[in-house]
Amino acid sequence: VKLALASARLQSSSLQADAEARKSRLRGVVDDIKRLEERLARDRDRADAARLQAGRDEDALSAEADAARSRAARDADDLDALARRLDGSEEQSKAEAAARFERRRARRAELERALD
Repeated sequence: VKLALASARLQSSSLQADAEARKSRLRGVVDDIKRLEERLARDRDRADAARLQAGRDEDALSAEADAARSRAARDADDLDALARRLDGSEEQSKAEAAARFERRRARRAELERALD
């Protein structure tokens, strides 16, 4: 009986040691899971922040593109105005040249009549 009792105690002690080792391993696994969950939360937060920043960057780029388009339209309008002024100057120059030509022709005609 003493031998059976000692054997039972030894087996119980061995089973307790095995249970403690399993508990320790389970605690380690639980700790690993907690660390991974925390890392996942940080990674998600970083990804959210990156998405927000990308959205802000996209908004800024869109605003810059809009401003560039606006400047290009303004420049095109300025160029059109300059072209109209140039056309007007050319037309005025042509009109002045035609008037000078007519004055010269009239003066020649006058001189020819005077010489006749």
